[in-house]
Amino acid sequence: MNKTHDGVIEDACLVSFADAPEHHKNLRLLCGCVVEDRLRRFRSGDAFRSSPVLEVDGYNVRTANSLYQVEGPLDHIELPWSHLEAVLRLMHPREIKGFVDEGFTEILIHAETQKE
Repeated sequence: MNKTHDGVIEDACLVSFADAPEHHKNLRLLCGCVVEDRLRRFRSGDAFRSSPVLEVDGYNVRTANSLYQVEGPLDHIELPWSHLEAVLRLMHPREIKGFVDEGFTEILIHAETQKE
């Protein structure tokens, strides 16, 4: 893997979806907080969600569009497919997992109230 990264992500999670439909069975997304974006698409401190992850090599994560370096540990979190929308709305997977573990199913209500 080419080691020249486009950005640095901290508080990082690699999220996959347990019961994804067959055509999304291998979907994984990198989520976290932007430390640096060499291409200036994101600001430092922005919540972040990548395009689909193609390869993970240690602290380097190649997505469909970029190569990111992960700063700190890279957690692996599996969520129900029904929670993809919350991930797409930049809710952190650890927070979503907390809701799932506590038995809450309507976490999008929380995600929407956080944006207001």
